[in-house]
Amino acid sequence: MSQPKLPGNWQRIAQVVPYEGDDLQTAQQEVVRQLPSIKVAVDNGWEILINVASSSEYERGSQRTIITVKVEFWANGTLLYAQTAFDLANAIDIAKIYAARLPNAYVIFGSGANVPRALALTSARDLLSNVPPALTWHVPGLMPAGQVTLLSGDGGTGKSLVALQLAAATAAGRSWLGLQPATGGALVVSAEDDEDEIHRRLTSICNAEGIGDAELEELHVHSLVGEDPLLGVLNPDTRSIEPTPLFLTLERAVRDLRPALLVLDTLADLFGGDENVRSQARQFVGLLRSLTMGGETTVLCLAHPSVAGINSGTGSSGSTGWSNSVRSRLYLERVMEWRGKGDNRRFVEPNPNARLLTTKKANYGPSGGAISLRWNNGVMERQELPVIENIPLLSVKETSEETAARVDVKFLELLAAFTAEGRNVSPSPSAAYGPALFAKHGHADGIKKTAFVASLRRLLDAGRVVVEAYGPPSRGTRRLLIAADGGGADGAAPPADVGAD
Repeated sequence: MSQPKLPGNWQRIAQVVPYEGDDLQTAQQEVVRQLPSIKVAVDNGWEILINVASSSEYERGSQRTIITVKVEFWANGTLLYAQTAFDLANAIDIAKIYAARLPNAYVIFGSGANVPRALALTSARDLLSNVPPALTWHVPGLMPAGQVTLLSGDGGTGKSLVALQLAAATAAGRSWLGLQPATGGALVVSAEDDEDEIHRRLTSICNAEGIGDAELEELHVHSLVGEDPLLGVLNPDTRSIEPTPLFLTLERAVRDLRPALLVLDTLADLFGGDENVRSQARQFVGLLRSLTMGGETTVLCLAHPSVAGINSGTGSSGSTGWSNSVRSRLYLERVMEWRGKGDNRRFVEPNPNARLLTTKKANYGPSGGAISLRWNNGVMERQELPVIENIPLLSVKETSEETAARVDVKFLELLAAFTAEGRNVSPSPSAAYGPALFAKHGHADGIKKTAFVASLRRLLDAGRVVVEAYGPPSRGTRRLLIAADGGGADGAAPPADVGAD
């Protein structure tokens, strides 16, 4: 649900209703007592828009249409309270009574409230007559300032530690993983770690970096462990994500502190919708974007990748709306390598302390870069390796096994992307034949159809990809899916026509 749009002539339609009593302050306090959800708007001095809204529902049993009239109280783009009225006249009376007792309150009434306002247009000539504002970064090349960045990583990879190190570096004016972030206050809100764990990690960070207690005066932390951590929930009536009281509390804290960085840990705990629904993903990111305070605060939200995201190497989860809505997406992953030959060849983790921080999406710079990290004495340290930019992480002279592994990773990456978009990929030659579609994709990295065909055979044999029937049985339609368990000996056998041209 979004705030009712004010028409272009709203000032002529809306009016401030004068209070005719003796003590306005007492009257306002009485309204707040009756409607405590309005208090946050009054305390912040926000304008309150009181809107009369109606809805209708047809009852089949009685064969009649039920019309419901509500008085809605909006402030700062948020629906604070709604009260049902007997009819339209009663709703207008309620709106007027409350508006007369609230500061900065306006009532919209009359048919003119549906008049659309004019679209604000800017001439390109006017834009070009001035020097464009410079692009600013919170972390050069990784995190644009005043935007929302998503950092995903499997459990135990150290993303919470990396984010806490960034918050400490921001507040203390220190470097972070060899890069210099913007300096300013920082706020860390964690739904995963309690305050004791955050305390232990901060102690390790300060010891490793030589940071004094006084340098972190502008770093604030809050643990949501044991509380309801949801910031946005789905309204079943409107099918939209709406802010919770906790979100309003957090928004007020951000307004008071004006931090340069806000860390939210993690998305699964904070989001009360369906991560696979694109509109809900975009609406929640929109809520997070409102916490940037017009570009003053950079928001870093941590997330867990799905099994498909881990297997494909994309680090993604749920709808593509998450990646499409944020301005930057980073992925912290373990460093895995192929070891052995033939039947003994395995994908292993040679160094359990090694990590790779990669840029999976960057609206304002190149993606594909990677920073090599290692865990050491309670912190993540950058290894003495250059940042790798847009070049394969494999050797130029790769073996046939390494080539096959690279193609398999790309096959899984593209299959995960197609599945997230709701596009069925067929295991058999057709208009939706996977190898043919992938070879034509813009992110195929030059891999040919024949290589994808061979990859499909391998992945089916290994059980990393399965074939699922869907639709009416009479049609016999099948599609490819990434195995839920990441692959194994029990995978589906390839159909007889896989690989046919």
